[in-house]
Amino acid sequence: MKATFTFVLLISLSIQASAQWLPLNSGTDSHLRSVHFIDEDNGWVAGMDNYIKSTYNGGETWMNTSTHGWSTDRWYSIFAINSEEIYACGSTFNYDRWQTNYARTDNGGSSWTLPTSWGNAYGSVKEVFFLNADLGWKVGFNTPSGRLWRTTEGINGWDLYIRVDHNPYSVYFIDENIGWISCTDGYVLTSTDGGETWIENATGVTETLNSIFFINSSTGWAVGDDSDIGVIIKSTDGGTTWSQVNHPATMSLYSVQFVNANIGWTCGSKLDSGEERGVILYTNDGGENWTEQYVCDQLSTLFSLFFIDGLTGWAVGYDGIMLKTTNAGGTSFEGIDETSDKYLTSISFPNPSSTTTTIKYILKQPETVAITVFNHLGNEVEFIKQEQTSGNQQVVCNVEKLASGIYFYKLVAGEYTSSGKIVVSR
Repeated sequence: MKATFTFVLLISLSIQASAQWLPLNSGTDSHLRSVHFIDEDNGWVAGMDNYIKSTYNGGETWMNTSTHGWSTDRWYSIFAINSEEIYACGSTFNYDRWQTNYARTDNGGSSWTLPTSWGNAYGSVKEVFFLNADLGWKVGFNTPSGRLWRTTEGINGWDLYIRVDHNPYSVYFIDENIGWISCTDGYVLTSTDGGETWIENATGVTETLNSIFFINSSTGWAVGDDSDIGVIIKSTDGGTTWSQVNHPATMSLYSVQFVNANIGWTCGSKLDSGEERGVILYTNDGGENWTEQYVCDQLSTLFSLFFIDGLTGWAVGYDGIMLKTTNAGGTSFEGIDETSDKYLTSISFPNPSSTTTTIKYILKQPETVAITVFNHLGNEVEFIKQEQTSGNQQVVCNVEKLASGIYFYKLVAGEYTSSGKIVVSR
């Protein structure tokens, strides 16, 4: 199936790395554990004390979407499939123990469905992830072992329930078959059959890996902590082997996301003047090296971040702290650096998309540009080759006829290449 592309010349833009994360008013002092957006305006946030709220203006104001559960409900993860279907998971205190919990809505949060029975086992669900409106996974544990659940019927049904070794904290799939789970004891589990079976991989980390993210079937990152020291590890062979990468000192890291093969962020906390402060780290070289992009000025920890594209992102954490950037954490946009012989790394937005997505990049000089789009099997679905002038360029990709799932693009301009991911979701 072919995608249709249109080339448009843009005003020159480049990102400078000075930090610009601006505070938003969350209206709470509860700890916020998860944030998820479907576009630049519509998003949801969840956390402690049964806190779930939605926004329709990019986070400037938040509306209550209470599940009508108990005040002790803890929501560790929230995922919005679209503006109506949202799923949250966590734990609830039932009599004398914390037990697994979920909440789902198909009307944007006006009403929610919660479990009618929690059983007897101790447990918690740590993260939920959907590949499309039907296919999703969630992970956590019911004492005494880790658990994975899978649905092929969207938020309303979970047809697979299996036990996994080690307690899972984060799950990520790039297609209906290939996925990963990060766990306690520094293990990463890999599946090639949609989660029915898992291969166990030691990473060299001995404690918890809180978050995992892959940009394609080979390259991914996981973050966490080891003996109260934050760690970032990277794999280039699909999660079989891992190596630690360079980054500033942190206490723990909780969330990681990349928008293409080079540009990514992670958040957590660091020790600053004897206090734990929320921190955001940034990389532009595929996670080989990281720099501090933002440090909170008060006692805090940042638990979750989410970027809707290469520019716009949110971060949430301790005591209701909420941050937003609309320029990738940079403070200014300026013309092409005439002293540089490199191209700006390409970005694709919005991502996910159901209609069109735009790939942006800069050419220092006129070049022959080739763009190849692949599906998750590596099969080419589109190839464009065109002579282009210098300056900012963009590709507007019509994805309406593509099936839901994850696609990858490779851009070649002269001796330079850039790649990224396109998520089609309906």
